Amino acid sequence: MARLVRRNRHTRVVAITDNVIPHEKRPGDRPLTRYFLAACQGFVTMSRAVLADLRRLHFKQPALYRPHPLYDNFGPLKPKTEALRALGLDPQVGYLLFFGFIRAYKGLDILLQAFADERLAKLPVKLIIAGEYYEDAAPYEELIRQHQLENRLVRATDFIPNEKVVDYFCAADMVVQPYKNATQSGVSQIAYHFSRPCW
Repeated sequence: MARLVRRNRHTRVVAITDNVIPHEKRPGDRPLTRYFLAACQGFVTMSRAVLADLRRLHFKQPALYRPHPLYDNFGPLKPKTEALRALGLDPQVGYLLFFGFIRAYKGLDILLQAFADERLAKLPVKLIIAGEYYEDAAPYEELIRQHQLENRLVRATDFIPNEKVVDYFCAADMVVQPYKNATQSGVSQIAYHFSRPCW
């Protein structure tokens, strides 16, 4: 498509590159990525790591680093009590939030194993898993069963509509991101907007 657009000889093709090297490796990634990037005349990256990846792949086109913006389109901060009430959650419990697509590189498996630690099991804390599975849910379900975590989880593993995002973040005491690798994160920016610490 980029090559077709460039045929008019006046349109410039600039790509916003979140990740030039995919988190999950698949056959053909590198040649297809190179084919796409070669069709671009410039790049905008939201992390220095992605900018470095572009240079590592020997693409010399102009590239700008612009930090990932805050997401403020999910509404203003609301009181925690109001968010808990909206989600039907117990105000006597503390909540950790794992938010976003569930993909291997995001480390939910690591988080579930850590949550099984007996020191955490003694605390009045629950884990909210809010986001759709982007892959097979079976390995995660097996960890939940194996560690008997069901009663310590709040599941919202369907699409989260924009108007509900505020409730999940404002109900949480902390946002957890046990990513195995990452370049930038929109989830962090939402957490900053709602004044929630990230771990």
